[in-house]
Amino acid sequence: MIGLCIACLCQSQVSIEMEELIKNHEGLSLEVYMDGPSIAVGYGHHIRYTEMEWVRDLELGMEITEELAELLFRYDMIHLVEPAPLEIKKDIGWTYPQIVYDIMGSIIYNIGLQGLKESDFYRLFKSKSYDEAFTELLLLKSREMGI
Repeated sequence: MIGLCIACLCQSQVSIEMEELIKNHEGLSLEVYMDGPSIAVGYGHHIRYTEMEWVRDLELGMEITEELAELLFRYDMIHLVEPAPLEIKKDIGWTYPQIVYDIMGSIIYNIGLQGLKESDFYRLFKSKSYDEAFTELLLLKSREMGI
């Protein structure tokens, strides 16, 4: 199964830059913490009750290793981010450069594909109002940082 996951990673559009963008944005917490209404660990991995037992049994304050945080990050990339380009291309109807995919991948990692599709950024991007779309993206980031 690990060999299959590595093969999936090699065939994806996930770039090293996207991974670095997400990891820098999320930060690494080896201790389980509250993230809004749910608990998270590692690089912002939200713990779900449908996961493997060792993950769903994690509780606030418990710690994991850096290796496990990386494994959870890979899991999220494979299940949340990698399937998105086909869906986005189908929805938008055209391809886009890697940097745009990296930005959308980072958003998807945070709020999911549906969250991206419901955002003003995506609506503006889809209508090819690129300047306004990226201005909206900057506004979202500044609101998130409390600026």
